[in-house]
Amino acid sequence: GMYRTGKSFLLNCLMKKTNGFPLGSTVEAKTKGIWMWTGDFPNDPNKAMVLLDTEGLHDPEKGSRTHDAEIFTLAVLFSSIMIYNCKGSIDANSLDVLQVATELTSNISMKADKDDNEEELGDEFANFFPLLVWAVRDQHLELSVDGKDITANEYLENCLALKRGRSKAAISFNALKETIRAFFKKRHCFIFPLPTAMDNLKNLDNLGIDELDPKFVLAGNEFTEFIFKNGLCKMVNGKEVTGSMFTTLAEKYVEATGDINMETTYDYLIETENKRAIEEAVLHFQTQMKSIVFPVTLDTLNNVNTKAQSEASDIFLKTAVNNDKNMQYFRELNQQLEQIYQAHFERNQVTSQEKCEKILADLY
Repeated sequence: GMYRTGKSFLLNCLMKKTNGFPLGSTVEAKTKGIWMWTGDFPNDPNKAMVLLDTEGLHDPEKGSRTHDAEIFTLAVLFSSIMIYNCKGSIDANSLDVLQVATELTSNISMKADKDDNEEELGDEFANFFPLLVWAVRDQHLELSVDGKDITANEYLENCLALKRGRSKAAISFNALKETIRAFFKKRHCFIFPLPTAMDNLKNLDNLGIDELDPKFVLAGNEFTEFIFKNGLCKMVNGKEVTGSMFTTLAEKYVEATGDINMETTYDYLIETENKRAIEEAVLHFQTQMKSIVFPVTLDTLNNVNTKAQSEASDIFLKTAVNNDKNMQYFRELNQQLEQIYQAHFERNQVTSQEKCEKILADLY
């Protein structure tokens, strides 16, 4: 969202704190680039919650629309839930800030072999894009249309409804709304009152949750409950993204900022993760085989090999990323395991022969 609109404070609330990401009480934007904070996901010890706090869009100190587009693109690609923060209401200004969304297709492509004249559709992007949560801050207006109360989600959809008319302004505005609707198929809206009295806003990072306005706390609880309930895991080819996968994606996305190809990036990620899965499986297999004190009977050697190979295969299957080349990686794993087994088989033969010769020498 826009700079100086309280994005950092909202993310801090997800951690049940009012301090964490640095807050600013002046017109100077506090967050630069993208800051990351990792914590435990509530009620699930197997998941980590990664919060990404982006610098504000339309910061006059930057004066670079390209920079805004790059930050927005990275935020979209990193996230499973993206929170867009605006103040007061969903109006022309808050929609205009999201004008950077129309530049996503210039910064991202889906297919590696796409023809230059081939246009990629919103549905293709929507499969990769996160759930959009629109947070309207410091809102004091009644949510009603024609005298009837409406929900926050209905308010959002009304604001994204297309305008009638063929004027240049209407066409431009509708194009932006269509882009948001096409790219972010899943949308949700939350309305927040002021967190505290105006005089206390500059001291937000020093206030405890119990010192905030009860209505804001209630809205915040509903917001965090929704985020945790819909805390979708970031997925790649049906596999939950791990810490190492996230690191690989971050490196490739930043490296290719401005010209990110999803298919190429995912291919690189899959190759990197599957090679890492092979390394972990081979290391486990080697550790099990090294536990053998030679010489042993052939049955003992084969029993250890069978058990170690089964465990190594399980490690590979649990950590590898599914794709159409999985059999290729699995064959590569089995080839390495077979080579290690053959080396141990030969060593067993040699030590067996040496022991037999020693026994014979002692006897005769």
